Amino acid sequence: ILLGIPGYPASALTSSYLFLKPLILKMGGYPLQEERSVMARMARRVTSNLGRHQFLTVRLERGEGGYLAHPVFKESGTITSLSRADGYVEIPENVDLVERGEEVQVKLF
Repeated sequence: ILLGIPGYPASALTSSYLFLKPLILKMGGYPLQEERSVMARMARRVTSNLGRHQFLTVRLERGEGGYLAHPVFKESGTITSLSRADGYVEIPENVDLVERGEEVQVKLF
């Protein structure tokens, strides 16, 4: 089995969680683990390109009404933003805007 992983750190991390981890578990005979996640509200407005499924890395902060998700992404080659991330939010290809305060599911690293 050959699995190609992108070279940019953010893309490599996301691809590893989506494809490599399940593959290793399956090859080792282990059951697939359910992803740990929490619900949070977006701390700021985020735009996305229609037609593109996006994975947005976020830092969680506990607020009055639960968690706030702060986007930490700068650019694909920046590793420091990953060190601050607690997880990621998936933005489907048919969504171009996530409003501040909108509830999102954060999949934890």
